[in-house]
Amino acid sequence: LYKLGDEEHMFQLVMHHIIGDGWSLGVFFDEFVTLYKAGLSIKNAELNPMTFQYADYTLWQRQYLTDEVMQRQLDYWLEELDGLPPLLEIPTDKIRPDKPTNRGKMVSLIVSSEVTQGLRQIAFDNQSTLFTVLLAAANIMLSRYSGRSDIAVGTVMANRTRSEFENIIGFFVNSIVIRNQVDPNQTFNNLLKQVNHKMVKAHDNQDLPFDTLVDAKRLERTTAYSPIFQVMFALHNFTGVNESFGGMSFEPFASPLNTAKFDLFFNLVD
Repeated sequence: LYKLGDEEHMFQLVMHHIIGDGWSLGVFFDEFVTLYKAGLSIKNAELNPMTFQYADYTLWQRQYLTDEVMQRQLDYWLEELDGLPPLLEIPTDKIRPDKPTNRGKMVSLIVSSEVTQGLRQIAFDNQSTLFTVLLAAANIMLSRYSGRSDIAVGTVMANRTRSEFENIIGFFVNSIVIRNQVDPNQTFNNLLKQVNHKMVKAHDNQDLPFDTLVDAKRLERTTAYSPIFQVMFALHNFTGVNESFGGMSFEPFASPLNTAKFDLFFNLVD
């Protein structure tokens, strides 16, 4: 806890990713605020009872991911990604190094409420979601910049497929790949239908660990770029704790980001 002034403090939490994912932060802050409020009023906090622990999830996962399920999902991904070029080449101002430095920068953009509402309307009209509308638009942009029609973008699944896992702090997420063919002669709505279909299939096969897929494809390993996909796309609905009580107000603190895990990372927050 850093004291910045008489009435301003900054609370910093450092957590290894193996302990918790983005969803877990929401669980943590909800309970943190509940406990803090209880402490101010000197009463017991009423937290939801823990019926499951992360260890229960790992046990369930081992029991669910039988050889048959693993093979079925692996077969889907191997067929879906068959013939995919290893690198999505986006025009850059410098030559790609043999070994990335992982130095990067973040560029922030706020989309207006009018545009956001328009995107939601497109999703509603096409029985889709805001995520798939944004992903389809990103596919078009990547296709135009790369000059390719075969576009593979990585994203993450929350992987909390059972309600019992929703209030557990732990590492549940798994990376998957969404591959689409962008035809400049098709309408956006037709591309959106394709993205919707690919997302449904990906949901049905989201349990296969990404590392297992990379190993199974027997890709030529290189330090120059990440395997299978080099562009990541994510949409979050958790923006941090925003609370006011007991004469105090809490808000998230945006820290600078000077590293990059991928060539490009669309990291969207609703």
